[in-house]
Amino acid sequence: MTRVSHIPNIIRMRWLGAPDRLEDLTDFTRDLMTRMEADLGTRLDWVAVILAQLALRRNWRVWVTASPVHRERLLALGIAGTFDYRDEGWRAQLTAALGPRRLFAVFDTTSGAYARGLAPLVGYNGHLVCIQDRLESPPLSPFTTALSLHEVALNSAHGHATAEDWREWRQAGAQLLDAVRIGAIGLQQHIVSAFDDLPASLSALKHGRIKGQKILVRIEA
Repeated sequence: MTRVSHIPNIIRMRWLGAPDRLEDLTDFTRDLMTRMEADLGTRLDWVAVILAQLALRRNWRVWVTASPVHRERLLALGIAGTFDYRDEGWRAQLTAALGPRRLFAVFDTTSGAYARGLAPLVGYNGHLVCIQDRLESPPLSPFTTALSLHEVALNSAHGHATAEDWREWRQAGAQLLDAVRIGAIGLQQHIVSAFDDLPASLSALKHGRIKGQKILVRIEA
């Protein structure tokens, strides 16, 4: 087995909703994000803290793009370096930090188009993981770096996964929750809001009174 020494976590956290039909999920989510970002006057981007910690637990070297407000917390977790995704020069900064090396894998949850732009950062026999969207065609020319493409949210597990797949995922989920319970994995900082208070919470986020925290909505049964 090849030892993975450099793996980036280049992703965006998303506000998610529930469309009436599963096949409408991608368009629904994109439309929801566009409207939310327009209302708030900012992009809704958070680093997936759990994913970064899982990579660190496997002794991978992790690089992230994130808002500067998250920088100190990420570095405290053991992240190798952070880059402001709003800075047009962050790719050049990452390339300089890597030196002669390239990334083994990139995780992206922004869009297929954004993931395509990250492909040149991945090294030979590397991996490009699209968590939210997909690439309709290979992002690089054939006979070059032999990039492996992975779809996560669009892999139709509900229709094509085997019973053994589900067993393994349930076991992995239980292990993850147990790690959270004992404090081995820290959750993203968050605020719990009642559903009726959501407009006020979003207003506070828009005007900068809430920074670096995720809003969770409590819905009474």
